[in-house]
Amino acid sequence: MDVSNPRKPVQVAYYRPDDGVSWAPYYHRGYVFVADHGRGIDILKLDRGARSGREVVAPPMSARQQRLAAKASRGLRADPVLGWMCPLPAQ
Repeated sequence: MDVSNPRKPVQVAYYRPDDGVSWAPYYHRGYVFVADHGRGIDILKLDRGARSGREVVAPPMSARQQRLAAKASRGLRADPVLGWMCPLPAQ
């Protein structure tokens, strides 16, 4: 996300590995460090396209990605305010 204008954030890139459940991306000096539920840490380098400011839209999740996300979220529920950005234990 390009948040240089906080009133109008723009998605400039996406990363959705077919065999991963990723969260917590952190940007630092041209790289994005992504924590993954089963794979550890992925380190990505943004290309010029991501720095162009043009908005991109991620394609729909594959059936495999949907199954992985459902499995990884078992026992969790969405936060009432933050949604799935901050999952909580289901009680």
